[in-house]
Amino acid sequence: MAKKLSLNVLYKPEYRVIGVFCPVKDYRFCWMVNESLGYSFNHFGIFPTVFQGETNPHYFNVFENYNELLNLRLFIVNNRNSTRIIFQTPPLLDYLLIIDANESRHNLNKILSDIRSVNSVNAAYFLDNQLGKQSDQVFYDFELFVAETDNASRIKQVKFNEAI
Repeated sequence: MAKKLSLNVLYKPEYRVIGVFCPVKDYRFCWMVNESLGYSFNHFGIFPTVFQGETNPHYFNVFENYNELLNLRLFIVNNRNSTRIIFQTPPLLDYLLIIDANESRHNLNKILSDIRSVNSVNAAYFLDNQLGKQSDQVFYDFELFVAETDNASRIKQVKFNEAI
């Protein structure tokens, strides 16, 4: 008799997450952050994720700011599209500011206070361990998306350099 074996992998992201409540469009919000704080968020890609019990992916805009000198990488992910919301709690969450950086080298509380100072931001706070059970799967998918997008970008750059 065959036995069924299931494997559950616990994924702990290395990211810190700030929830941002700001009722403006994503490109406008990134522009406001760039203008107010001197960042350089650019469109990074469209993050596809499949929710539990569904088969079709939903797509969410992602913007990236990378500071090579500080080794600081920030992502702004729109929490909602026209048909779906990634995280239902906390209610009315508009954006995830995902910080991919060594916490011991960067003052994350300063990043939080800077985001709070941007016009139209109603609230912002750390969401670590507050996003529920689905967060592990979403952040696992997000990490794969970032790796694939980075790899595709490097391949395009190599092809461009070879053409010159």
